[in-house]
Parts: sequence; C-alpha cells; structure tokens
Amino acid sequence: MLRSLEDIEDTRAEGVVLDVLDTEKDPGIQAAAARALSKCGTAKSYAALVRWLDEGDVGVKVECAWSLGILLAAPAEAALRNTLENPDVNVREWSARALENITGDRVLYRDASGKMILPYNLYR
Repeated sequence: MLRSLEDIEDTRAEGVVLDVLDTEKDPGIQAAAARALSKCGTAKSYAALVRWLDEGDVGVKVECAWSLGILLAAPAEAALRNTLENPDVNVREWSARALENITGDRVLYRDASGKMILPYNLYR
C-alpha cells in the first residue's frame, strides 16, 4: 500500500502515511512510510521526518534523509547536519546527499574507513 501511495504522488495520502510512520512498530514499514512521504508529503511532513531521522532505526533514518532531500526541506538542514556524525555510514551518506539537494552545496561525509568524501549525486 505504501509503495502505491508513493507511486501515485497524491498529497491527500500524506495524513495516512504520517499516521503509519508515527504508530507502526515494524521498522521496515516505518521506512516504507518515510520513503512514501518523498512523493506524497508536503511541509507538514518535515517534523515527523526529522523526528524519525533522530529516533528511528538505520533504515528509517536513511529513508527520512532521502525524503527530506526530495522534499527540499530547508527547515531540516540542522537535523541533517547532526546526522553527518551518526555512527552508521549509510545515515551519514544519505544525509550528505539530502543536504546537497536542499542547499545546492556539495557536502562531505565520513565513509566507513573514516575518510571524508563526497557522495555521488542521485538527485541530479
């Protein structure tokens, strides 16, 4: 259902998808909801995505970063910068990508070996 709502790209589904993100206990379903918000979300989604960027498991955090980048969520910039220090390399990488999409500036992140690198860009 969440993939279908993402594919449809209808913002009328935003409320239902936000409810799933906030109430679902399964991280896989939460991650799917976070990703669906990249296509059916609006500025109303920013706060929930930022919350789960901080509180979710790794998969949820990655999808929240993805969606914030797609939504060009400038108010989430500080939260995304904080996740550049996350212990998980995937969270750091996707946060760097989201920041690049939001700000237009290339953003370095620390890869698994500890080297500061630029992510390849998936948005452009």
